[in-house]
Amino acid sequence: MFACCKHVANQEDPIMHKVLCALPLFVWVAIAQAIPMKPSDEMPDARGLTGMNMGNAQTSVPAEILEKLSGPDTANLPQAVLVSKSAELRKRLVKSPGNPMIMHALGTVLFQQGGVKEAMALWGVAHNKDADLAPADVMRDVQEVFALLARNDKANAQKNLAAAEKRYANQPHFQLLRAEQAMRGGNAKAAEQAYRRAYELAPKLYVTSLNLARFYDATRGDAAVADRLFQEAAKLAPKRAEVWAHYGVFQFRQKQTKAAQESLRKARILDPAMPRAEMRMAELSIQAGDLASAREWYRSALAGKPSREEARAIHAALGDVLLRLGKPDEARLEIETALKERELAPLVFALGTIDEAEGKLDAAERRYRRVLALMNNNPLAANNLAMLLVKTGKGEKEALKLAEQANRAIPNNAIIQGTYGCALQHAGRNAEAVKVLGPVVAATPKDAWSRYCLGKSLVAEKRVADARNHLQQVLRDDPKFPRRAEIEKLAGAR
Repeated sequence: MFACCKHVANQEDPIMHKVLCALPLFVWVAIAQAIPMKPSDEMPDARGLTGMNMGNAQTSVPAEILEKLSGPDTANLPQAVLVSKSAELRKRLVKSPGNPMIMHALGTVLFQQGGVKEAMALWGVAHNKDADLAPADVMRDVQEVFALLARNDKANAQKNLAAAEKRYANQPHFQLLRAEQAMRGGNAKAAEQAYRRAYELAPKLYVTSLNLARFYDATRGDAAVADRLFQEAAKLAPKRAEVWAHYGVFQFRQKQTKAAQESLRKARILDPAMPRAEMRMAELSIQAGDLASAREWYRSALAGKPSREEARAIHAALGDVLLRLGKPDEARLEIETALKERELAPLVFALGTIDEAEGKLDAAERRYRRVLALMNNNPLAANNLAMLLVKTGKGEKEALKLAEQANRAIPNNAIIQGTYGCALQHAGRNAEAVKVLGPVVAATPKDAWSRYCLGKSLVAEKRVADARNHLQQVLRDDPKFPRRAEIEKLAGAR
């Protein structure tokens, strides 16, 4: 019942199973805080349409803006958030006067705030400066559809969209939008048609070749065609960091390691906010399941004299990889190094998982409690602390309260449910525990603690035969189970 992953590769080693579960969360947080901008290697999105491409150092837009201002997301933002975003973008525009990408982003925010005239003016100027950014009329009509959808006015949204489809049948930016929406709906065939149409209409816009190339890469289409399109985009926009970033991902997938590293280095040179090439190569190696290569790439990144913030993120990520490789001692050193720079709850949580796996239960308890102090009501720390209290036979009421908290936050998860069931058994609420733990054991038959708690509750409910079957199975699955003596006694009871 160790949170926070449901699917773990190493199911045969229960200790490493528990440690491994913790890592994806803390590494994600650590990297996200240190590296504000990272190209997605998922499907192409509306950035080709809205102009929210990750640009070079002179024209880049904050990562949080990039994430929220693509497609319909802006229309769903609360007004308070829009006010904050517009203020931030205005400040950036003062620092970079005439920056088309910032102007375009600001126009999108202002439109959703009701500033239609100013939005149209900003979009128009931005498009005149950079033809890869969508023109004002397209942006107006598209954002109006998104606004109607945000208000749940589906009828008028559909009507406006149908009109826009006729009006912009030969408009490349609108076709990019259609493609992105098709991808959101899972219609790859329609998406390909729209991406191809956009490219046919405007082959000299780098966004059309780049988005079509990314589509073929994401759908594992014709690699030769994708390569040609990436090269076209690079020739059209050699100083756009996102072109080289996405091309590098493609080259990595084609096992062109040196070329991929060089492309990612170009992206970093053009936009220092991009991750180091070696760090990105490590991330791609992890996605490919090659943890050994990821370890070496992270070490190479550390050797490149990164900034303190980057180094902290790399140490944290390297700790993740080392844990997955079954090297908790080395992982601990990396995580502790990262923590010297700044105390982050996910990293403290990770050390707690290592402490617990190594039997240092008092230390693990302290770390879980520290996480809860730093991140009030964090369900993962609540879950793990609850299970630790069950294992150590302490705090029945506290354990149940924590387990209930985690279960409310993350419902229908076998790991969380297992902790909740064990906390019920620990508190003497055995009938309820049986109802909870029965499905958990069926879903995760190798979860020894869930099965043990179920067996104990069945004994308390005088279902001795059923209890004996589960308790004996615990010993078959885990001969070194810490409560073996108790199980042998219970299993032998008549």
